[in-house]
Amino acid sequence: QTLIMEQRISLSPFLGRVFRTLVIITIARFGNYVPIPGITEVESLYESSFRGSSIYNLSTFSGGSNVISIFTLGLGPFFSASILIQFLTKLYPSFEKLQNEDGDAGRKQIVRYTRLFTIFFSVIESIFLSNSLRPYVFSWTFESYIIVALSL
Repeated sequence: QTLIMEQRISLSPFLGRVFRTLVIITIARFGNYVPIPGITEVESLYESSFRGSSIYNLSTFSGGSNVISIFTLGLGPFFSASILIQFLTKLYPSFEKLQNEDGDAGRKQIVRYTRLFTIFFSVIESIFLSNSLRPYVFSWTFESYIIVALSL
């Protein structure tokens, strides 16, 4: 009977991790189908006029949902930030010291910098993406520009 109890205890964290992973995947897939407010015109014109364009490629990379969604940027900003941090650790000795010699506190600082650069790249990429959507939206105003940039 104690063997069964030990198996249940050791199986419980595994099931929790599996459940958490399934929830994250579900949220990610659902977010690929939630359109950005005010960009429904892009979806209606998608099949006829966007084949072979950057909008088509963007939709393909963002999950292929044929919608410019709230998760369109995906992991791109994080990857850019991680690459930048790796370059900085090779260029500046202070970053390399943080990563190698300062132990856990240094690694936490590197993670903090990566998150800050991720936010920076997210803002920059969302501004450029919303600017590139301007020709495809019929009623484009400064308000719609801000809404699209914040939604991304």
